[in-house]
Amino acid sequence: ACLFVSCDSDDVVNNQILPEADPFDLLLGEQVGTDNLFAIDFFKTTCESATDAHVFVSPFSVSMALNMTLNGAMGETEKEMLEALRASDYSIDQINEYSQTLREALLAVDPSTELTIANSIWHRNTLPLENDFISVNQRRYNAEVKALDFSSPDALTQINNWYAKQTDDKIKEIIEEISGGL
Repeated sequence: ACLFVSCDSDDVVNNQILPEADPFDLLLGEQVGTDNLFAIDFFKTTCESATDAHVFVSPFSVSMALNMTLNGAMGETEKEMLEALRASDYSIDQINEYSQTLREALLAVDPSTELTIANSIWHRNTLPLENDFISVNQRRYNAEVKALDFSSPDALTQINNWYAKQTDDKIKEIIEEISGGL
C-alpha cells in the first residue's frame, strides 16, 4: 500500500484562509519523532498479526489511550508502557503536555475539516480512582472518566452510545463485546 501526500504553498483552501500553525518547541518536536517510531512499530505489529486483509487502525488513538492510562501506572508497568510508547526519555508531565498540545493543534489546524477526538476511560464501578488520575485525564485529554458495571447487560450499549453521541453517529459501535472478568 502507498500513501501519497501533496502540499501546496497556498494558504487558502475552499475559499477559507488557513490559520498559521502554532510552532512546536524543540521538546515537542522530538516527541513527534518518538510518536512516529511508535506508529511505525504499531503498524508493523498490526500488519504481521492481522488475520483480516482489511484493518483500520489509528496509532494516534492507541498512543492517546496509552498516554491517558499511563497516568495510573507505577513501577514496572509504567516503565514498560514508556518503552512501548518510545517515550522513556520523557516525564509523564511532559507526555501529558505534549498530548494536550497535539490534540488541541489537530482540532484547530483546518476549520474546513471535521475532526472529533473522543477520549474516555471506563472503569469498574467498584474500583475507586485517584482524583489526580481523573483530573489530569479530564484536563489534558478532555476525557470523560466513567464508572461502569461491566457485568450489566446494557454496559456495552452505554459505551457504544457514548461514542456514537461524541462522533455524531459516525462511529456507532466502538466495541463488539465486553470480555468476562472485567
